[in-house]
Order: sequence, then C-alpha cells, then structure tokens
Amino acid sequence: MRIGVDVQQVPDRLWHGFDDYVLHAQERRTHPLPDDGVVERIGIWAEKEAVLKSVGTGLRTDPSSLIVRGSGEADPSAWRPVISAAVPTVDGLWVTGLDQGPAASGAVAAAAPQPLRRWGVVDARIVERRQTSRSIAASGMPSQSGRLRTS
Repeated sequence: MRIGVDVQQVPDRLWHGFDDYVLHAQERRTHPLPDDGVVERIGIWAEKEAVLKSVGTGLRTDPSSLIVRGSGEADPSAWRPVISAAVPTVDGLWVTGLDQGPAASGAVAAAAPQPLRRWGVVDARIVERRQTSRSIAASGMPSQSGRLRTS
C-alpha cells in the first residue's frame, strides 16, 4: 500500500498568495479569513502534500486542485476522502491530520483509513534493539555475553 506523510512547521504568518496556491476554491469559501487560522491552513497544506507524495507527484501537481477538508468538519484527525476531479490519481485516497502540537502540523494519506499509532523515542529504541539483535543473530556474530542472540 502506498502512503504519504508530511510534517510542516507552523509559521507566525503565511506568505502572500498562500490561499490561492494551496486552497481549492471551495476551501477558500469555507476558510475566508487569510490572516486567521494559520495552524488550520498549514494543516491543510500538510494533508495535501501527504496526498501528493502518496501518488508520487509531489508539488508537480497543483495543491489547489485537491479538496481535503469540506465545510463543517470539526475533527481534522478523522480520516476523510480526498476529492479532485482534476487529479484522477488521488481518487479513492484518504487523509488524516496528525497532532504535532502547536508548532507543527502533520498528515498521513493512504488508500484506506488505517489505525495509527504514535511512536515516541522509547518505541524507536525498542525497534532498533530488536533489529540489531536480529542482525547479530543472522550474522552469526557473538553477542556481548559471548552467546548468539536469537531474538
């Protein structure tokens, strides 16, 4: 399954022309105040980048050709279908926002809604240890204790 992931730092303000470049006309109508909602707009940007990464085009495809948030959607962390008549490769894709705290916005796009698990540093270290142990066992090298590790 192809997925796309994006994380964006939230700036203090958006650059001139952001809404025209990023938002679909329908999204501009439902998010009318460009100086308000910087966090929300960056979240939309991250969602669109995740979608475009998942289909392999990235920003070669115009982000304003996609709709990732319709009107009245209160929960950006819910999976939502992506809408675009102009970009057929995104038909059937789903996107969800990821809570990254106030300084960043993130998103994941996938072919179908999936349960997501947030990983922390401790989780990454556990996985790293398991992979290292498997590599040592596969290589036949002795572990620090002089025995072969098998798990």
